[in-house]
Amino acid sequence: MITWEPINKKIDGIYLDSNNMIVPRHNYLTGSKNYALATLEQLIGHLSRKNINDNMVRFLSTSLLELTEKGESRYYEVIKEVFDMIGSYEEKSDDVIEKVKVKFSKNTLTLPENVVLNEISSMNYNEYLFKSDYEKCDYAAMKTLSMLAYEIILQGLQKYIDSVEIFVATNGDISSWEYSYSDDQSEHIWFKWTSLDKIDYYYYSIYEVHCCGLKEDSMLDLASADAVEEQFTTGHNRILSYNMLAKQYCGVIEQEINEIIQLVDSRNKPTKHLMWYEMMMYVRKHNIELISGLFTLNEMLQNLYETRNLSSHGEKISKENYDKIKYYKGHQLFELLSWTKLELKGEIIEPSVDSISALI
Repeated sequence: MITWEPINKKIDGIYLDSNNMIVPRHNYLTGSKNYALATLEQLIGHLSRKNINDNMVRFLSTSLLELTEKGESRYYEVIKEVFDMIGSYEEKSDDVIEKVKVKFSKNTLTLPENVVLNEISSMNYNEYLFKSDYEKCDYAAMKTLSMLAYEIILQGLQKYIDSVEIFVATNGDISSWEYSYSDDQSEHIWFKWTSLDKIDYYYYSIYEVHCCGLKEDSMLDLASADAVEEQFTTGHNRILSYNMLAKQYCGVIEQEINEIIQLVDSRNKPTKHLMWYEMMMYVRKHNIELISGLFTLNEMLQNLYETRNLSSHGEKISKENYDKIKYYKGHQLFELLSWTKLELKGEIIEPSVDSISALI
């Protein structure tokens, strides 16, 4: 039976996770704006699950993108497609569409809302498009952005914006946001991400997405070091000692290269953890390399040897020493260590590039 109520009042939150279905709170038959909200509710529901259904997330993201690009015509196409596919309602799709036009033709997205939804839907879609086999999709960021689009549309937006600053709390929950308005429509909207939880959410989530081949302890150590570095090297604060940071970063490098050594198919693998110098000699002797990069593994180990020794013996680390670590970090050292480990293990992070390409 068709219901024309805009909202399902039986649903307390924004959606109901019922077995295999995500039931939205808004009724998609009550105007294209409610269709957008209902689709976002489903998308947020799927992104909130422990096991992500990538096909459904891509489908919902594409549906929103098509709505923003084609407008009302696409909305009515969706109604027709759904009714013709189900074929169990008493009314024909054309009759339903006519009723929707009469009752809810004014319940549409404003142009500024449409621009925001288009930008965020594109970003979610591109998360799959630009994914590699050795990285995860950033589902947490996708969920946060989808929640932002949802709240903006729910609240209403009458003016164009060229940027939004999002204040993000633990687990990606949005604490608040601030607009920068524009007289005209901008080509793109800039999203400034201000995390209120630097270690647990912001930095760790970055490593979990881009460096998921690293040990969890390594990712936590890197996130902690990044948060400390940001705190003491920005604004009026100036870091007094680089020793702790150098020791933290070098410790992760040493741990992860020892793991790579164990994964390499070579005879006489070491039976104990190799310290930096021993590790450097082993890498050179067995010609162990990273999956790619602007530097060799042996070159990096040699260039950081002095810095690592100074930090491990509690001696002063100069800015020049520390800048060597920053150079390799800035040239994706930790990503390369992660990707190399995954390649050696023969692991691919789903959805794979091939499976995504087959659907485009």
